[in-house]
Amino acid sequence: MGEAPADIAEIVLRWDSKPGRTYAVDRTSDPGAEWEELDDGVTATGESTEYCDAALPEPGPRILLYRVRGLE
Repeated sequence: MGEAPADIAEIVLRWDSKPGRTYAVDRTSDPGAEWEELDDGVTATGESTEYCDAALPEPGPRILLYRVRGLE
């Protein structure tokens, strides 16, 4: 992993998915802190799904961690 440029405007996540399944995307800047849920309604339409995080925190933290959760 490398550092992202300070002027980055958005981060695009892409993961393998199951068509029709709904996913939640979470973010944190501190591995020891709670996760912030960004969206809990990302429904896959194919075998690969993308989510664009364009609401990046200001000022930007040095790292952002993301997780994708499959919902029932």
